[in-house]
Amino acid sequence: MLRIARHDEHHSPLAESCGGTSSTGPAAPKNSDVRTTARSVTVIALVAGVYVFLLGIVVAMLALVFVMVDEDVMGTIVPMTVALFTIYGAVTAHVKLARTRAPRTLGVPLTRADAPELWGVVDELAALTESRTPDRIAVTARANAHVEWRPRLFGSRRALHVGLPLVYGLDVSELRAVLAHELGHFSRGHDRLAPLVYALRRVAMTTADEIAGPVGWLLDGYARLVLLTTAATSRRQELDADVSAAQGAGNEAAMDALRHIAVLSSAWDFYVSNYIERAARVGAAPTAPALFGGFEALLADRAHELAELRSLAPDDTHSRWDSHPSTAARLEAIGKLPTTRGVARDRRPAQALVGALQHIAEQLADLVLDDTLEPMAWDELAPHVAQAEARLGADVVFRAAARVADVERGSLATVLDLGEAERFDDLFFAVGLPTTQTAARYEDYGDDYEYGDDDEDCEDYDDEDYGDDDEDEEHVGEEADSDVDADDAPPDESSMRKSQTARLLVAVLVVALVETGAAHWESFWRDGDHLLGPDGAPLELHDLIATGVRGADGIRELRALLTLRGVDPYAVGASGPASAEGARTVGGISNVRALGADHDVLVLTTGLVFVPSPGQPRHGQQRLREIAKVPPEGLEDEFTFLPWEEVVNAGIWNVRPAVLMLTLYDGTIVDLRMSDRSKELVPGDSEHLVEICRGMRARTLAS
Repeated sequence: MLRIARHDEHHSPLAESCGGTSSTGPAAPKNSDVRTTARSVTVIALVAGVYVFLLGIVVAMLALVFVMVDEDVMGTIVPMTVALFTIYGAVTAHVKLARTRAPRTLGVPLTRADAPELWGVVDELAALTESRTPDRIAVTARANAHVEWRPRLFGSRRALHVGLPLVYGLDVSELRAVLAHELGHFSRGHDRLAPLVYALRRVAMTTADEIAGPVGWLLDGYARLVLLTTAATSRRQELDADVSAAQGAGNEAAMDALRHIAVLSSAWDFYVSNYIERAARVGAAPTAPALFGGFEALLADRAHELAELRSLAPDDTHSRWDSHPSTAARLEAIGKLPTTRGVARDRRPAQALVGALQHIAEQLADLVLDDTLEPMAWDELAPHVAQAEARLGADVVFRAAARVADVERGSLATVLDLGEAERFDDLFFAVGLPTTQTAARYEDYGDDYEYGDDDEDCEDYDDEDYGDDDEDEEHVGEEADSDVDADDAPPDESSMRKSQTARLLVAVLVVALVETGAAHWESFWRDGDHLLGPDGAPLELHDLIATGVRGADGIRELRALLTLRGVDPYAVGASGPASAEGARTVGGISNVRALGADHDVLVLTTGLVFVPSPGQPRHGQQRLREIAKVPPEGLEDEFTFLPWEEVVNAGIWNVRPAVLMLTLYDGTIVDLRMSDRSKELVPGDSEHLVEICRGMRARTLAS
């Protein structure tokens, strides 16, 4: 698993960066001690309240049990059972509260020898904010910064964590503002409240789930009070720390840091999602030097776009549940502060503060990257990922062609043979491309196992030559008859068939051209992956596709054109059976009766994974969350995987709770029966699964 966090995956509600999401202006520093004491008393009272409340529940329930037993009350079995379960839930909550600790941050320590200038800045800012210099500075793979305070038997240990993406994206003054903000938390004692508040919020959000009924409702109300109170406290602390940021780096640098961190966070999320996680889904990763080097290159190539984003109006959305004020509110508050004098603006890149940056970045990359992934440099990794994703889509078509043609292994030759035999309608159906509007309901599922980014070729081709897809979609339920020639069919149906043919051909031709050396991939940080010809010029598929969509004669001509390019249609085919490789988890439902037993079912973009369930509906969502952390291909190795492409029809016997019947191509029938005991990974997952099946059912009826 990748251990790289995105911006919204925070450690602690009180220990965050200079960027966050609502409140009023900053408080004067002279009242900080009074406010901190008041907040400490409030938090301690809330923690004590949880213990007292839970202890009161246990005592009351035990007293009820003793009274019922002593009085030999008739019909005491049910109330006693409820009481005992309530006691169990309360005791469990007590244990959780006692054991809850904020997780330790994964990072690489920065010694004074590694970054003497950075340590010098921290020493200076610690003196300015009247706080103790942290015992440890570490860099993390996060686009934020935060502080940690760990109590010990004798004294305490303080740590300052700085996200390496900030070092690559900010200038020296902006990083000074971030560091001063975090040290401001130290000087005002905010860090000492963080462990208590973290435990309190964590338990408050989970305790109500342990106890049902009226007691659970009361706990839920108390949890909301806790969240509201601690969120208000946290917002106040962020505004206090912003005062330190302005004092340590100047008002302008503090405000610029807020704007830039918001953009850097988005850039880091984009980089992790579109490059790192995308590569991980096909079993690859950048080398240690390439991980942060790639992010630096992305920032450089997209500098103009990032500058435009920084110029936009700051985020002013806010809620009373937010742990941070909105960026707009914080900028307004800093703007009202007296101008800081004597702090020169240093516009050098913040990288200048870390002399051994490359070495540190490689150490951090080794720490956060999954060592089971194949490491590659970017010039090798980007083409590998593009081709692997294209291969996933082509394999679906090849396997479907094998089923339709009744051959052992489908290949490009099999696809072309079906086209010459005018059997593409059968192939459309086999890959889930009906000419019905209903199919669009599960379009997201098709993205991963059909055609990916190459749809652009189809879209340009469709729009230029064959009409508007929106008009085609109005003809709901109409399916092209395989016996009707495309030229004789109604214009809209003809256009739809040509559009589908184009999608199929793009999926298989891209893979065939690359694997036979007639084309290659090249990736650019600015505008993604491009397919290039042997001469390095962009490869235009339009002529090949335009030839192939002209029916049987066009397919024969396409075969000849491919031969001229050195493509052997028999050499390019399915790489293996359907698998979960490259899939994403998009939902989950626990306690589903399927395959003759109870299962927790994970919904992937490419199919379903059936994990044997131990029962215990109350913990269903928790189990689903744990299962969803495992890469889909890892789940496939251990549990039963059912690919969508093997489902020929889906029956919907009931919607709430859902009862579904999936018919496979080999005639096997798989029933899925949900019940009131079933829990969802995300609310609405059951309805989502029903919609997928409804699309399959409409496809079957239309055919």
